[in-house]
Amino acid sequence: MRRRGLLVAALALALGGCSPAPTSRPATVAPVPEPEPERITAVEPVITVRGEGDAPAFVVRSAQSELEVQDGGGSTARLADVTGEIYRGGAIVSRFKAERAQVDQAKKTLVATGSVQVTEERRGLRLTAARIDYSENRGRIEAEGAVTVSSQGAVWGPFPVLWANPELTRFASPDKF
Repeated sequence: MRRRGLLVAALALALGGCSPAPTSRPATVAPVPEPEPERITAVEPVITVRGEGDAPAFVVRSAQSELEVQDGGGSTARLADVTGEIYRGGAIVSRFKAERAQVDQAKKTLVATGSVQVTEERRGLRLTAARIDYSENRGRIEAEGAVTVSSQGAVWGPFPVLWANPELTRFASPDKF
């Protein structure tokens, strides 16, 4: 009987050694959550975005804003009730106002929405749109949403999309700009 028990034990060990190796599962690593950006609320802020040679590219003022500071130093500002100026060569070439705007200082961009008006500084030529996207690096205003251009009582438009230079001396559709 004892011999039979040893035989069963030996057989169990032998069969256990022949079974397929257990498969190992890759270790699961919990994703590291992105750090929450720091949010700062400011009343009546003025944001100056600088271009080449530290000259102002554009300046934005608002009644209220929320600044989001990313880990690593980047920041995005969301503004309400905005006004401002676009500069070229250190001089103001146009002024704008809108209900809302978003400024990205690192990318040197301004997106203004809600009854946007851009007025050329010398002649008073005015562009109106639902939204504009201005990029200092591209050097153009991309307007969309019932875009009109007016001067001394004459109105052109509405256009669904119209691009212009900041001086409002050149206008075209995106494919012709």
